[in-house]
Amino acid sequence: MTTIFGSGRRSGALASLLLLGLFALSGIFLTLIGAQVYVSVREDVQRDHVLQSSCSYLTGRVHGCAGAVSASEAEGIGDVLVLEEELGGDLYLTRIYLWDGNLTESFLPAFAEFDPESGEKLVEAAGFSVSEDGALLRFEVTFSGQDGHETRSFSVRKGAGQ
Repeated sequence: MTTIFGSGRRSGALASLLLLGLFALSGIFLTLIGAQVYVSVREDVQRDHVLQSSCSYLTGRVHGCAGAVSASEAEGIGDVLVLEEELGGDLYLTRIYLWDGNLTESFLPAFAEFDPESGEKLVEAAGFSVSEDGALLRFEVTFSGQDGHETRSFSVRKGAGQ
């Protein structure tokens, strides 16, 4: 009879160890899944922040401009947002455009020759268009990411003096 109880205790201990191992593997598996979900959510939040910040930047530039604001088209570049500002009696132009896969900004005196390569890169973008409809500027900015392209369309009303 000792052997029957002894083997029963061993099989009970083995079952307990197997159950403990199953719980440990389940915990590791759930931790890995949780980490993947966290990374995915963090990347989505970061991407949305960049998209929203870029759109807010364009809106802020239009609203903050004391001079004329217009949409134009430049050869070899495409659509350009042009902001005219007078500083110290001189006229300056800020141009925002798509160049080499980036939304780019150039700030130059009005008389200076415009070189699109000399602009400052704002954010990576796959497309940019701006058009005027009276006092309204319509923007369409396309961003590329791991999930493909995402386009944000929005409109901004120009100020009273523009």
